[in-house]
Amino acid sequence: MEQATLSKLWSALSALALAIGAITVAQTQGVAIFGDPIEERPVVAAIFAAFFVAVLMTASCFVAAVYANKNRAAPRIARIPIFWLSETDDGPFDRSSLEVRLYLVVTLVLFVIAPCVAIVHLEKKVAKYGRIQNQLESLSANVEVRPYEAFPWIGARWNDPVLQTTEAHGKAANWRLRACNGEPPEKGKDDPCRGIDWHRYGTPLTLLAVTLLAAAALLAFAVLLLRPAKPTEPP
Repeated sequence: MEQATLSKLWSALSALALAIGAITVAQTQGVAIFGDPIEERPVVAAIFAAFFVAVLMTASCFVAAVYANKNRAAPRIARIPIFWLSETDDGPFDRSSLEVRLYLVVTLVLFVIAPCVAIVHLEKKVAKYGRIQNQLESLSANVEVRPYEAFPWIGARWNDPVLQTTEAHGKAANWRLRACNGEPPEKGKDDPCRGIDWHRYGTPLTLLAVTLLAAAALLAFAVLLLRPAKPTEPP
């Protein structure tokens, strides 16, 4: 794939990741961008945004790593993809000039570092405000635990007998991630914090997997960006 194509692909993926991350962070902090702010029920928006931003950053950093590897013989500043601009259409870029260096550093902060910070912030929202609850109606008493306390096998309350209670015919426990940290409703009334289904294995492990993939792709890009220049071998 040509370097110009890699730059445009990286630009699209990074811009989308930044947009989703920044808008969701702002909305969950009480800023009204599209519709009403959602600071009172941040968990559902935060977990979906964290997942999508992590997937986009995995792809974005992978593309950036390929770009950096193609330019491994060039100085480090030349291994950063150029956001949205094309040397073919907009003329050659002098990467030794101050304005081009500043442009590249700013795009690196905005489209690589900022989305990663957004992922961390959104996952902290889920950990702080999220509450997992067994939704079986037959329970005489219930509990609410934080997502990390119910993490498979290692969570402090993973084996809580109320959480692990199953239906009479042996169907798996029906867990739910409540959308906010509010009091459970009275029986028979709607729950304003109802939230989303939480698969006790699939949901936390999937979120962990995409986060680790994004971190690995970021690390690969950082290594290829910062390593010493490697002269190109003659054909």
